[in-house]
Amino acid sequence: MKKKFLGIAALCFLMGVTMLPVHAGNSYLDIKHNDIYSLKENKDDGEDNFYVHPSTYSGTYVRVRSRCLANGAYASGYQQVYKDYSSHAYYYGRDVVGGYLYQLDGYGAPGNTWHLVGTWCP
Repeated sequence: MKKKFLGIAALCFLMGVTMLPVHAGNSYLDIKHNDIYSLKENKDDGEDNFYVHPSTYSGTYVRVRSRCLANGAYASGYQQVYKDYSSHAYYYGRDVVGGYLYQLDGYGAPGNTWHLVGTWCP
């Protein structure tokens, strides 16, 4: 009985050590003029939306896109972020592939006064 328990415990340990976690988590977002790229985040599914939740928004408008770092073909067009400080889904406009790193970039107006802080999920 003790051998069986130790064998199962060892198997569980090995499975836990060798498995790589794959998830699409929320990533910190802080983009502005001359610093337009977010942190990179893994996308684990093929959902055709990415999500942005602003906590600070300054400027007349801010537009963002999400793009796959492994294959630039998986990128959305630029979409205007809502100013209502709640989470919104933005459509990629095509089928996307999970299992790769994605990054958000953006631009805004007027000039160098725009700034977007919050979280995003690819």
